[in-house]
Amino acid sequence: MHSYNPHLRPAERDADVVNVSLKLTLTNLISLNEREEALTTNVWIEMQWCDYRLRWDPQDYEGLWVLRVPSTMVWRPDVVLENNVDGVFEVALYCNVLVSPDGCVYWLPPAIFRSSCPVSVTYFPFDWQNCSLIFQ
Repeated sequence: MHSYNPHLRPAERDADVVNVSLKLTLTNLISLNEREEALTTNVWIEMQWCDYRLRWDPQDYEGLWVLRVPSTMVWRPDVVLENNVDGVFEVALYCNVLVSPDGCVYWLPPAIFRSSCPVSVTYFPFDWQNCSLIFQ
């Protein structure tokens, strides 16, 4: 990976699209502040994409089928929480990525998000809230 540049998008041609799969697992609902209409959650963000520059033949590397490297060593997608309340969108960059021989990258960083959530307490204490996290 000595000639690999993590700042370059993994597209062979400028017009190519890099498809990123994103799944979110809620691990903890930390708080729902009714006055500020803010939801604080602890989540795992599962992201997958393929980077043609990271392909290898396992036969050439003693049967190496998975490579675990620091996430800072590879290109990472810019995923933004649109309805973020405090302007902070940080995931744990210290979390390693797994790279397969076909160049596909798997990253599962934890994150804490503070997002906007319109709250209606009209039917309190029998109300329920629907909060969405909107990613771009």
